[in-house]
Amino acid sequence: MQNSGSVQTVWEAVGCEACNSTGYLGRVGIFELLPATSDICKVIVQRADAGAIRNLAVRQGMRLLRDDGWDKVRQGVTTLAELLRVTREEEA
Repeated sequence: MQNSGSVQTVWEAVGCEACNSTGYLGRVGIFELLPATSDICKVIVQRADAGAIRNLAVRQGMRLLRDDGWDKVRQGVTTLAELLRVTREEEA
């Protein structure tokens, strides 16, 4: 992630009666979609491992689960702590 030089607010969960003191109310999904491009289909048919398929998909523009989560953190929809709790860091 590049730093644009601007300061970004990152919200922290604060409990209340409505959320039963958890700081969260309801659920919000974070999503990752693997596009079935012809290149992706070829490597799947060739029985490539999951890492190779993922790397190809990312090179072709696929947004990862954590990327979608980061967007929701920046929008104030969820917290960084929750994003880190429900996702894992991807190996390079």
